[in-house]
Amino acid sequence: MFRNLLTCVLLVSGSPLSCAVMADEPFVAAVDRFAAHDDISDIAAGRLLMSELSCTACHSTSSQGLMPKGGPRLNGAGLRLSHEWVRAFIRSPHSMKPGTTMPALLESLPADARDAAARALAAFVSSQREPFEVLKAGGASPVPLEFWTLGEPKRGEQLFHRIGCVACHDPDSDLEPSGAIKPGSLDRVLDQLTPEELLELGLSSAARRVNSIPLGTLSQKYSRRSLTMFLRDPHRTRPAGRMPRFQLSVVQAADIAEWLLSRESLKVVSEIGVMEDDPVLVAEGRRLFQNLGCANCHSVSEKLTVVRAPELARLESRQLSGCLVTDRDGPSAGLPAFHLTAAQSGFVLSALRTSAPLSPGEQLQHTLLKLNCLACHEREEQGKSLGGVGRYRRPWFETFGHVDLGDEGRLPPPLTGAGSKLRQDWLVKVFQGKALIRPHMRVQMPLFPQSQVSDLPRLLVGQDRTVPVPSDRSVFAENAPAEAGRQLLDTGCVQCHPVRGESLPGVMGTELTGVASRVTPDWFRKFLLAPGSMKRRTRMPTFFPKGRSQNPDLLDGDTERQIAAMWNYLKDSSQPLPPKIERARAATYELVPKDRPILLRTFMKKAGTHAIAVGYPEGVHLAFDAEQVRPAFMWRGRFLDARGTWFERFTPPAVPLGSGGIDLPSGPTVATLATDSQPWPTAATGGQETLPARLQFAGYRLNKQGTPVFLYRMAGLQITDQLIPFRDGFRRTVRVSGKWPRSVVYIRVLADRKPGTAENGNGRVVMKTAGGLKVSVSEKQSPVLRTSGELTEWLIPVTEVNTQIEVDYSW
Repeated sequence: MFRNLLTCVLLVSGSPLSCAVMADEPFVAAVDRFAAHDDISDIAAGRLLMSELSCTACHSTSSQGLMPKGGPRLNGAGLRLSHEWVRAFIRSPHSMKPGTTMPALLESLPADARDAAARALAAFVSSQREPFEVLKAGGASPVPLEFWTLGEPKRGEQLFHRIGCVACHDPDSDLEPSGAIKPGSLDRVLDQLTPEELLELGLSSAARRVNSIPLGTLSQKYSRRSLTMFLRDPHRTRPAGRMPRFQLSVVQAADIAEWLLSRESLKVVSEIGVMEDDPVLVAEGRRLFQNLGCANCHSVSEKLTVVRAPELARLESRQLSGCLVTDRDGPSAGLPAFHLTAAQSGFVLSALRTSAPLSPGEQLQHTLLKLNCLACHEREEQGKSLGGVGRYRRPWFETFGHVDLGDEGRLPPPLTGAGSKLRQDWLVKVFQGKALIRPHMRVQMPLFPQSQVSDLPRLLVGQDRTVPVPSDRSVFAENAPAEAGRQLLDTGCVQCHPVRGESLPGVMGTELTGVASRVTPDWFRKFLLAPGSMKRRTRMPTFFPKGRSQNPDLLDGDTERQIAAMWNYLKDSSQPLPPKIERARAATYELVPKDRPILLRTFMKKAGTHAIAVGYPEGVHLAFDAEQVRPAFMWRGRFLDARGTWFERFTPPAVPLGSGGIDLPSGPTVATLATDSQPWPTAATGGQETLPARLQFAGYRLNKQGTPVFLYRMAGLQITDQLIPFRDGFRRTVRVSGKWPRSVVYIRVLADRKPGTAENGNGRVVMKTAGGLKVSVSEKQSPVLRTSGELTEWLIPVTEVNTQIEVDYSW
């Protein structure tokens, strides 16, 4: 039905993934994926279109299932959106964003009046300048100064392709998945079947390509700041929640924004320039905003009247009329032009012909469709499966470390029977983002506004359960001590599952702690007896084949009592851990440097994912950030426990075991500046555009004592950086040689948000910070003390080739 809606880039590029909207019909993902292939009814498709096109924003209805999506909040559009983009979008929405659900409001005006109307409306929208949200830093959520300028495209590219964005949006056509994921058994079957066989077996939906929600040209629309703020919290401007919120840090949001913008050839600005308002033009735009019905869908900083239209129940449902007319040459006067296809208009007519309210099952399906939940999750009802990650998108869904846990270990879980499996109060936590039990999965469960998902737990339970959740007493056998359950978990469960955050080396399964508060007791019992019957294609084996226990020495081999004992153990968090986990905890993997330094490449919160931890026998230690090219953190006492790095496949950040830690400045440690007032670059590989050179990490070499000498390159310069420990800290020696650049080379030895105190004496200059760090350099090195933004910085200029700089750090 929708072949004229989408033209696959496959025809040009040969890619099996890239399908882009080329026409000007509105694109609603679930309508395109399911209604076009008769996977959902015409009535369901029509209701979905009425919701997503916001028909009921004008045509009021009492049906809760048909509430309008509405448009973005425009209160701060003057600071978030390019004025030129706003004007062009209003003038011709689909030419700026193919597939948009925004109708062409100006097509009902005379052709010679449309440009003037677009200018006036854009002037009014650009006059809306609600300030950006002020973000406050917390202990676990730092907010760097001007964080929207710190985006690193490579990190953004990785995040976009890992956390779930590619479930709805096209992956980069120039990239290939890692290749570590082997085709599943279903994929192998699909490859061998003809279209006729797929249809006969009911596998056509699983085999077809899923088209993508288009992004448009983002660099025409956003600045770095506005796109970063949008990605961090899309619900602030789009409260309908069709774009979900991933719980990104501000720097992660900046990373993704920078990658998205870097893919386009247009110039990108960090901030939207503020226009000078023309009061007459703004007033005319305000009038049009009301008269054309914009205020029905969009909120602005003032209360405006809305356009009243006939109630939904009074609309003509026997023939195409009004907004449903598909004639492109002349929409009815005063009506928006949606440019629906004949099929889309037919869907809406089908929905208008039924006056029955949505049943709970229809309301559940409608919610899953409008929020595009089925882009990730599969749900089966009445023997028919709907949704799931598109076949050609699955390779982008990974586990940490590419450990092979099968599809159930890397794909979002199915929703089939979710209401009978999960407790309703646990489902509430899921939709609140408080139910993270799959740390092995890279994809993240995003958040939707509570106004959109608050009914889902009730609807899922009501649809999937025919009887109330039974009590433990009615499901499980009596006389089943928790200690027996502990022993049973030790015989098999702990080989794949953590318990209370503790696990055997390499284990990455679902956390078992709290299972009794997550799943219903009858589902737990049935799953242990026959996992495959409760969860298709699961890798979970049965420990009770044909209902018989494989542990005859525990509880007399009574299957029912053994299952009850496992439940009782998992309910009681005061019980000791299973024996195998206790023995693993007792084993120590602490690294203790004795005669020579120890180097460990790992992940660290203070030094990122390219950390090099160096432990010294002197008891002072260092974490080096090879990505930003800088010493990142120093501490005293014990070094590191290598257990997580060596054995846990998703590699949690290594935590220093000692105390007295000192943070060193973020950003590259060496830079060339035209003047000593120029801002310091934000990252070694992506600093200020005006810098003539960027610092690159060139590895390290070990001296005779085993101490690393870090190597850097910058244009024609070669730089070595060595830190030798002494009792209270480190002596740092930086040597610069090679072909000299035109500008001055600076070494940044200190940066702190609180002003420090400087002292002179014995030919040295000493700077002390409020955090207890003392930095000492020779007066001959002419250190420069300056204020840059919120930072107090100490720079040492290097003006000659083959220069050696010595700096002492103590605390």
